[in-house]
Amino acid sequence: MLFRLVQKQRSQAHATNDDVKCLEKLDGGRRKRALDIMYLLTNEKGEWMEKLQAALRKDGWNTIVTSNDLELDSEGVDTNMAIDMDIARKAAVFVGNGWSSFTSNINHRRLVDGKEPISIRFW
Repeated sequence: MLFRLVQKQRSQAHATNDDVKCLEKLDGGRRKRALDIMYLLTNEKGEWMEKLQAALRKDGWNTIVTSNDLELDSEGVDTNMAIDMDIARKAAVFVGNGWSSFTSNINHRRLVDGKEPISIRFW
């Protein structure tokens, strides 16, 4: 399961609203198939990420991994965006930001690979 986080300035109320919307989209994907691993494509660190991961665990996601958790060699560090994109391409379900060109490229690759359109979600 993948989720693309957009880095931007957030007020506390805005972050809470986004978290609720994200969880709703993730639940919709989980109802369609058994999902148990969440991979977050993000370089976000700090309190907001910790709160999001806590909310995901509370919602039943036991395994949560982020881009920051990957152990990459020097070549991997230089190509980490492509690595994230390939993980997203192969995921059972992908949830992305509809305004993101990164999300658009992932969705294109997923559809070309024959993934079901229902496996693509936007938040």
